[in-house]
Amino acid sequence: NCAIFLPLSAAELPDVRRFLEGEGEVMRLVYFLIPYVLLGALLNYATFWCTAANSPLSTAVAGNAKGILSTLVGLVSFGGAHFTGL
Repeated sequence: NCAIFLPLSAAELPDVRRFLEGEGEVMRLVYFLIPYVLLGALLNYATFWCTAANSPLSTAVAGNAKGILSTLVGLVSFGGAHFTGL
């Protein structure tokens, strides 16, 4: 992964620096980055806690159930899908 990603990201570095030199862009980056990092850490903690309190199989089943529920909520909320019988 690094063999492909590092050269590609190095080619973009001047454009990123130019973008971040704009007024207020660094603070905007911080405002968006900190919540993402905190939510990611919270998600990891919750996953490890669930695995420690239950079996790994229970954690996997709960994750799959959450994925199915998220998909159904998305279908109902945003529409655009036609329900057909299998």
